Amino acid sequence: MNIHFPLKTVFASKKSKIIMGAVVAVLLSAGFYLTTANPLDTSIQSSSQEVLGVNNGPSVLKISGRDTQKTITSQPLEANHPFNAIAPMWEETRADNQNRTVEIRVSSDGTDWTRWMEIDAVKSVRGNDPMAGVTYMETPIFLEGSHFQYRVTLQRNSPDEASPRITDMKMTYLDSRKSGIQKATEAVSALGKKVFAANGGPNIVTRSEWDSPDPNGDKFQGDSPYWPPTYNDTEQIFIHHTVHSNQQSNPEEVVRAIWDYHAKTLGWGDIGYNYLLDHEGTIYEGRYGGDHVRAGHVRDYNKGSMGVAVLGCFQSDSSTCQELNDGNVTPPTDATLDSLSTLLSWKTTSFEIDPQTTHQFCDENGNNCLNLPTIAAHRDAGNTTCNGDLFYDKMDSIRQDTADKNSNNPWGYAARLTNFKVVDLSGDRSSQVTMEFKNTGTQTWSNSTNRMLLKTDSPRGEGSDFQGGDWLDSQTPAVLNENSVDPGQTGSFTFKWARPSGAFGRYYEGVRLVSENNVTFNNHYGTHLKVFCSFGYTDNPRPNGTIIRNPDNGKIFLLENGKKRHLTSPLAIRSNRLSSRKVVNITKRELSNLSDGDAIKIGEGTLVKQKSGNKIFIIDKTSSGYVKRHISSLKAYHTFDLDDAPTYQVSQRRLDSYSDGPAVYASSDIPDGLVFTSSDTHRIFRAEDGKKRYITHPNVLGSHGYKRRRDVRRVSQGKIDALTSGNSLSTLRTGTTVTTDDSPKVFAIDTDGTTDVRRYIVTPRSYTKAGFRWKDVMTIGSGMLENYDSGETVACHK
Repeated sequence: MNIHFPLKTVFASKKSKIIMGAVVAVLLSAGFYLTTANPLDTSIQSSSQEVLGVNNGPSVLKISGRDTQKTITSQPLEANHPFNAIAPMWEETRADNQNRTVEIRVSSDGTDWTRWMEIDAVKSVRGNDPMAGVTYMETPIFLEGSHFQYRVTLQRNSPDEASPRITDMKMTYLDSRKSGIQKATEAVSALGKKVFAANGGPNIVTRSEWDSPDPNGDKFQGDSPYWPPTYNDTEQIFIHHTVHSNQQSNPEEVVRAIWDYHAKTLGWGDIGYNYLLDHEGTIYEGRYGGDHVRAGHVRDYNKGSMGVAVLGCFQSDSSTCQELNDGNVTPPTDATLDSLSTLLSWKTTSFEIDPQTTHQFCDENGNNCLNLPTIAAHRDAGNTTCNGDLFYDKMDSIRQDTADKNSNNPWGYAARLTNFKVVDLSGDRSSQVTMEFKNTGTQTWSNSTNRMLLKTDSPRGEGSDFQGGDWLDSQTPAVLNENSVDPGQTGSFTFKWARPSGAFGRYYEGVRLVSENNVTFNNHYGTHLKVFCSFGYTDNPRPNGTIIRNPDNGKIFLLENGKKRHLTSPLAIRSNRLSSRKVVNITKRELSNLSDGDAIKIGEGTLVKQKSGNKIFIIDKTSSGYVKRHISSLKAYHTFDLDDAPTYQVSQRRLDSYSDGPAVYASSDIPDGLVFTSSDTHRIFRAEDGKKRYITHPNVLGSHGYKRRRDVRRVSQGKIDALTSGNSLSTLRTGTTVTTDDSPKVFAIDTDGTTDVRRYIVTPRSYTKAGFRWKDVMTIGSGMLENYDSGETVACHK
């Protein structure tokens, strides 16, 4: 899913190879677009396929009966297209790396299979993770195939212990291989790597050179809040390995696969490493934004750290590493280690990090401090085997080699950006900034002889559309303010950014340090400039479907038809298929201005049981209120396919708050609230008020929070025929955000009190402040969208 802003076509990106600079994100409030048909990455084919409940397999993986261990092996499954990288992901309850093992194997023909490969899984590696709550791999396994299988082993200590559970398992596979025409240009690309390498640091393959679908970090932004670059002084470096062969024939395809997996599958919008290296020692530019940009590679410890990944699998006892390397797992090559220490020497010099010391490094909230080497492995700060034992054994020598190279003072021109400015051009036409750099090299800077200049980032000498009136020329924002800056001192550059007439959107503008004797620093810095509310817009009503609270009150409400409806418990939120992650804090005044609607209790169709008893009830909503209906027998339980339906324990007091409704027998009609189908029909219905409502489209089903394999019960056709037909359920749930394949605009489905409408979302800030999440945007057909009249725009909320 690709977020872009329309004037990018007017103010075209002029970045080709950013060698060094302070990347300035000039954020201008804008009309907001989200494109799902991504023309930028057509050479990378990616799919995610649900694997539970397929071919009569289980929809929930768990231990049944009195067993303490269970292994579930899937049938062979065929992918929708050939792949060269694959990764599973799932949600789990009471499961972790100690009591759960997930393995996969692949095949190119469905007959000859690789060995089973154990998955080294993590739950999250970056803050504000769109995949929070999902267990996934840090990188996909790089293997070619067209078929796959999974095998899951679950354990518990005793039969009386609740079983670990795995749900919503998907297999993501992608093909990042290049066409024959693309491969024919690789010799030219290789030449370009040498021609455009700068002389202030090691050669680095830029994002455009490894064919990133988003070379400048401004076109593809993922399903999350486009992971805007944030900056902190770098104090720590973490070293990683990936799940790939130690001798890749085409490393750029691996880098592209990792980018696609991080940017699209995980919804981050970019790759999670700052740099990557291959077995020949080639260095690849990673996360866009340059030095000090926060990446995503070590959970809770990304702030102030840099992540460097070496392509390869270096854990000697790993079944995955064994398979990827034909049974011969070896350490990183000498070329890789030499290039790695050179990169680390360059960066530790710029960052003023002692590569041979240990220090206290804390998480992003300043807590959970660890005593770490300044150059550490991922495993030193996370529950993982990364970077593999054969690589980990080299860490001491890597630190020593880095220090030895630093002692030779190889970096005459090096700098560290010491201030991270926020520039907002939403209201003012221009804004003056001062960027400060510490001279961490060995050469003195001057503003008279071989003047030190701040230049635009384009090696072709192009200017910037955001040129201020005080620039020296269209390519030079400023000259060094100070007469001279000795090594260890700080120099500054003062200039203005100006907003072009009519511009709106979110832009990155890069600059670099260059001396007039043409020495260009091969450092790529960045600073984050933030946008606030769009000028010219006022606050329009919040969309219905927004979940709100005032922090002083603590209660959570659903905004519906202009009223606030109290969600009485966490289970009320969950069972009504809402998300507490989407809660928006509002002021006490705004909350008090909303009239009260009916409270929302546990959703109808939800199974509950008292903590101390065995009886199971289903919640129903009648004209007189909520009631509980006892499921009278195991036969009734099976009749309505409730075996795998989640059952929630509630207190006796809460259970007693529901009046008793008629018991549910095997002979009863389908209880209200259940979503169901039969083996005789492809149609899906919802039971409401004793009638069946046909759900007309999968998008309608999904918008109401249902997942087919998890929530749709399979009942007999006779049970379905016994219900009178009600009105079809053909409208998307209020609060659903949508886009279409042929239009990049994003809308919220809402109601104006009499009919459902579509409301255009004006800006990204409008989107996030309304409580929406990028991962929830649904792609629908343009015909479905046209069924809704246009309503008020959703403007920025303060």
